[in-house]
Amino acid sequence: MSTDGVGAPPGRGRRAAGSGTRDRILDAARAEFAERGYLAASVRAISRRAAVDPALVRHYFGAKSNLFAAANDIPAQPERMVAAVLAVPPEQRGEHLVRSFLAIWDNPPGRQRMRALVASLATQPAELDRFREFLLKEIFGRVVAASGGREQELRASLLVSQIFGLAAVRFIFEAEPLVSTDVEDVVRWVGPTLQRYLDPPED
Repeated sequence: MSTDGVGAPPGRGRRAAGSGTRDRILDAARAEFAERGYLAASVRAISRRAAVDPALVRHYFGAKSNLFAAANDIPAQPERMVAAVLAVPPEQRGEHLVRSFLAIWDNPPGRQRMRALVASLATQPAELDRFREFLLKEIFGRVVAASGGREQELRASLLVSQIFGLAAVRFIFEAEPLVSTDVEDVVRWVGPTLQRYLDPPED
């Protein structure tokens, strides 16, 4: 796929903000992420595709992680979520992660989007690769890195396995009694497990 600006004839330069600008940026982001993956894609390259200034991309979406979430219809702002997790005391981050995750997905529209997302990841290997990069490096990898210690990649992978195991049983399999268990009870059970992965291992 060409890296020319989406919807902009060559030679006309960058477009100013206006009707359709946000959607054009999202279309450009989807194309760039599809071609290059999450880590290799850049805000500057996306802005070139959309024929807008990079500052305009940041105006609409902020960080690249937020743009990725919007382009994939994820109802969250990852940058804000990670900052909120890191703002709480380290010993409370496991519970905070569970609570934040459930706040995003534990509602009818969120469950529907989660089911669609899992179905898409199961049938599209390239999309699965992009989400792997996004989750392990941008979300859980950053939280583990802030905790320090060894085996950070393994610990981030274990966090993802726990969160998506919870998502599968509660939102997709809808297995009782987990599906109807109160959110704070889920936090009480699952939070300590995530905390174990977050805490730096003892040498």
